[in-house]
Amino acid sequence: MSDIDDDVTATTIEQNDAAKLKNTEVNSSSIKTAVEAIKDTSGIKKVTDAVTVIQSTAANLKNTEVNSGSIKTAVEKIDNQEDSINYVDVAKANTDGDIVAAPGAGYKLRIHHLFVNNWSGSLVFFHVLDGTGGTRKFSFALAASGGAVAQNFKRPMDLGENHALYYDYSAGTLANVYITVGYSIETAVEK
Repeated sequence: MSDIDDDVTATTIEQNDAAKLKNTEVNSSSIKTAVEAIKDTSGIKKVTDAVTVIQSTAANLKNTEVNSGSIKTAVEKIDNQEDSINYVDVAKANTDGDIVAAPGAGYKLRIHHLFVNNWSGSLVFFHVLDGTGGTRKFSFALAASGGAVAQNFKRPMDLGENHALYYDYSAGTLANVYITVGYSIETAVEK
């Protein structure tokens, strides 16, 4: 019985070895292909290849200075944005009207920040308009005795040319509000 078991085991080992050898041949051809691809270095620069160095000339430097001046100006405008924002505080009691007056022909208001606080004892419906009697930009309800809204515009709100920032209340509300606006005056036509 042991001779038969040994023969079966030997045959199985031989079959397994043949299968492993066949798999090794398949894998080795893939490895050979990968190695051949690595050896193909056409288009790859070698350490010994010549490198071109461009020398700076007065003309190149002058162009760089001109361009850097434009970049610096653009960055300064961004950095100094807060410097160009004007703030106005307005306290109003039971009247509609301008928060910020119209800037004049050829100019527009750009609203950056808006804060409104209701200090009356009743609910107030408050509206912000683009000019006197103009398009409503915001409408909100302010709770009695301290209801407030604060808006810092990620993208500033532009009003129409020579339009005031105007507010009004819904009919029947008695409003006492405190308004703070951060705005800048811009040319109406962007260049």
